[in-house]
Amino acid sequence: MSSQTQKALILNKKQGDFVISTVPVPKPGKDEVLVKIVSSALNPVDWKIQKYGWWVEEYPSYLWNRHRWRSCRARRECLEICRWGPSGSYGQNEQNGFQQFAIADAHTTAKIPPNVSSDEASTIPVAFTAAYVGLYNVKPHGMGFDTPVHTGARGKYKDTPIVILGGASSLGQYAIQLAALSGFSPIITTASLKHEEYLKSLGATVVLDRHVPPSKESFQQFSEKPIETVLDAISSAQTHEDSLRIIGYAGERAEKQGTGAYHVLGLKTLPFHVQILREFWDSRNRTSGEWQHQEVLPNGLEGIPEGLERLYENKVSGVKLVARPQESGLNTFASWLSVYVHKYLHDVT
Repeated sequence: MSSQTQKALILNKKQGDFVISTVPVPKPGKDEVLVKIVSSALNPVDWKIQKYGWWVEEYPSYLWNRHRWRSCRARRECLEICRWGPSGSYGQNEQNGFQQFAIADAHTTAKIPPNVSSDEASTIPVAFTAAYVGLYNVKPHGMGFDTPVHTGARGKYKDTPIVILGGASSLGQYAIQLAALSGFSPIITTASLKHEEYLKSLGATVVLDRHVPPSKESFQQFSEKPIETVLDAISSAQTHEDSLRIIGYAGERAEKQGTGAYHVLGLKTLPFHVQILREFWDSRNRTSGEWQHQEVLPNGLEGIPEGLERLYENKVSGVKLVARPQESGLNTFASWLSVYVHKYLHDVT
């Protein structure tokens, strides 16, 4: 493979099978950077595109996801960067994620703090963006709460209750931390109870079993004030009904997708998101926080289809699956062997 080509995981046709192909390395244009994709996190939408044929109309497609990149060529200073939104639109292969190199818009990248690993950074952009704009962007693009990057806004919503449905999801974990930063209390979330301790460490006050049908009373008992805000991090037909039931068909509700008071899309191309996100990434707030737990898939791009199948079968809970496109089955084994030998030598000495 020459420096002008790369490996990519592609769909050749709608609802087809994933295949590894050799494709051209894209070339950056004005105000763009060519980036080496070090870590890519998988999203549920990726398997839905393959299984159901949603959204993508142009094939072959490399799909999209969230990435952590190390810049390798740019029209400006080379940086370690993290893109805070997915590609401009479905099917733009040069910007999509299941490949070894991609194009990014220079103005929608941010430096990765030194205390954040490649795999951690890959879990941030899409889910965090949806949680952040859902809570803090102006209505109707979000709930309109004051962002904690503003002076005096941290802790501003003390004693204001909030419900976050799906607290163990990617979006839910970031929403809990942001709500805690803003002072919301109590923060009531739903999840499998095996995640209770972890979600409370993120800032949740109460974790309710997601398998138990909710009622307004079952949530309201934890708050002296009426619950008027629900963020639905799952956005299924069931959680839609649950959220309306919790607030008694009144109040505010934000969700990733579907019908609701505020329909939040974590896309970089939406102009009403750009300023509020740029304000956050330019602040120092991104240097702290608990990044979502990750599980690194073996074999680089080749390991992605199995990971997507696990997401499809609902066998992933509380962690984000991450692939490393630069790795292959051979160098993944070599990395494992190196770690094993190092541990063995340490043990015997």
